[in-house]
Amino acid sequence: MILLAIALGQLCNLTMSIYFFQRNFKLERLRINTIKKIAIYSFPIMGSTISLVIRTHADIIILTTLSNPSFIASYGLAMRISNLVALPLQLLNTAIQPTISQLYHNKEINELKHIIQSSTQKIIYISVALTLTSIAIISSWALLFPNETHKELLILIFLLSVGQLSNVATGPCGIILQMTGHQDLVMKITIILVFISLLSGYTAVTLFGGIALAISSMMIMIILNCLLYLQCNRITGINSLRMKRQA
Repeated sequence: MILLAIALGQLCNLTMSIYFFQRNFKLERLRINTIKKIAIYSFPIMGSTISLVIRTHADIIILTTLSNPSFIASYGLAMRISNLVALPLQLLNTAIQPTISQLYHNKEINELKHIIQSSTQKIIYISVALTLTSIAIISSWALLFPNETHKELLILIFLLSVGQLSNVATGPCGIILQMTGHQDLVMKITIILVFISLLSGYTAVTLFGGIALAISSMMIMIILNCLLYLQCNRITGINSLRMKRQA
């Protein structure tokens, strides 16, 4: 059902894009070849999105092998809390896509670098604050009502938040690659790492337990974002982390 909802959402986005294209370019009839080109361009982005959603929900499915409803509930809660850490980046990704495409294709690379770097720096501060706040709240709760479940929840939030912080720290590298015509590369990297993540996650749970799954998830997230960052820097020349001082 989740995959169906995502597919329907992507279909709606594709339909809106076609309508926008037809209306703004005043085409009386949109040819089949044009629709195919739009669909081909959108497929890698949709593939990356679906792969990441599978990766996210696979953790909970894998955890069912533990037969521990309490831990599964804690892991689900930790995932939702840690996802708040990446919220600033998600908002930035949504807002900055047209700017990336416009400035990159207009060859205004220095201006684009400045926007990316300054935006990334700001969202890092916000995400770190969200992480510390979440950990502080859960720690206080664990001290007031000490039990094993709260300790596990705190560990899970810390591990998953570190993975999300790596996502924020590297900036909108995935979106930069997608908006500059390298969406195929993003899809290939994502699919390969999602497959490795499923394999390593299942192995970790089977051999070492649920905390090992969180460690595996954190490491895969760090590797994914480092790869996207390195490829973005290599291909586009945009380094989202380096802030150059202006004379």
